[in-house]
Amino acid sequence: LHVLAPQFLQQFRRAFPLAEIVVEESETYELILALQQQRIDVALLHIDAKRFPELTARPLSEEDMLVAVPRSHPYAKAEDKPMTLDMLHGVDMVVYRRTDGPGIFERLTETFRSAGVTPRIVDEVSRIIAAINLVAGGRGLTVVPASMRVLHRESVVYRPLSSGELPPLPLYVA
Repeated sequence: LHVLAPQFLQQFRRAFPLAEIVVEESETYELILALQQQRIDVALLHIDAKRFPELTARPLSEEDMLVAVPRSHPYAKAEDKPMTLDMLHGVDMVVYRRTDGPGIFERLTETFRSAGVTPRIVDEVSRIIAAINLVAGGRGLTVVPASMRVLHRESVVYRPLSSGELPPLPLYVA
């Protein structure tokens, strides 16, 4: 869903018209493992591959993180107003994480801990889209990359975070 993915593919196809391209979507850990095992040649990741010495990564862009809020939640009323991390303290949250690999969850957890914010985790899922589906169903809030704001607009409000609350999320090509 990232805006750069189609642009990246178009530019690659123009530069290498004879190359075979097979596009697969997978979780961060699976992509890193596939790169390490040389089952794939390139991956777009939200983490830097520097923890994996056999991989090389370059930043492509950064995107802001947003809070996905069910339309029925009181926080949905101030749709365009930025939120602070403090507003997430004690709030029901759906989190997504991959227990066997690094990802966005670890980054959010570190930021919450540093800010002294402890949300009430009501569900843990392995994919961002599953988290947004639960938000759409009214289960709680979640924090997502801005590129996800195209999902469930009828039942989810995407609120920005105040400047400096959460660093932008990088996108790397590994």
